[in-house]
Formats: sequence, structure tokens, C-alpha cells
Amino acid sequence: MGRLTQMALPRLGETMEEGRITAWLKQPGEAFKRGETLLECETDKTVVEVPALTDGILRAHLANAGDRVPVDGAIADIEVEGDAPAPGARASSLPASAAPTTVIPVIRTLTAAPPSQRRASPAARRLARRHGVALDTLAGTGRNGRVMVQDLALPVT
Repeated sequence: MGRLTQMALPRLGETMEEGRITAWLKQPGEAFKRGETLLECETDKTVVEVPALTDGILRAHLANAGDRVPVDGAIADIEVEGDAPAPGARASSLPASAAPTTVIPVIRTLTAAPPSQRRASPAARRLARRHGVALDTLAGTGRNGRVMVQDLALPVT
């Protein structure tokens, strides 16, 4: 018997905060191979197929079709072989009768983007370049502080 873990919803796009499960292509009890599509997920921009990152068996759906799930939220219980944790999976809280697992915390360090890498829409970048405006001097009003065209406050010509 393999090790039971929870599969988390992966970040499928740079601006993705959550996804909506549109369809499960694998059902509980079904085995899967690395690269096989397990489910389809709708992001803020498109519908994406979510592949398996390791071989295993799908044990239970934790999110159903139509459910909205945050990035890194648990979507399924899976059974995987081997000692190394499956990518995109984390230890689940299973009954004491289950094999023990080691949980290694992941620490993410968020750093500010350098001024040349400031988040901005393509149109805002183009206008800022054309009018000689430095993006790092602007306060972005878009998602996650992204500079948008209206943030440039250029005179209408």
C-alpha cells in the first residue's frame, strides 16, 4: 500500500487566486499515471486540464464539480508510491491507523519586484515608455498593485 496524501489545487496562472472544478476525469478508486489528466479547472481566464504529477490512485474527491477552491486548497485524497512526497500534494490528517507521514513546512518569501519588473498591463507599459513615465513612480490600482492605463494620468490628446 502507498502513502495517502492530499492533492492541492496548483496555481495554473500568474494571477490565479482560485479555480472552479468543472469536471473530474478520474473517479475514486481509479489508478493514474504521471501526466494523465485528473480534472478540468476553470481559472479567471480559461479552462485548464490538471495533470497528475506522479503515479497513484485517486481515493476521494474533496471538491466537487462546480466548487470554487483557493490555490493550494485540498481537492483530492490520493495514494502514491515511494517515500518522497508527490509534487502538489501535502500530508493529510488521516486516522492513527494510517502510516505516519513527515510534514516539511514550505516557506515562501515574497519580494518586491525590481522597478524594471514592476507589474503593469502591456498597454500601460507601452504608454509609459512612449511618454517617458517611470512605472516605479506609479501606484497601481489593478489586481495585486498592477499598473493599468488609467494609473498613468496622461492628458487626452
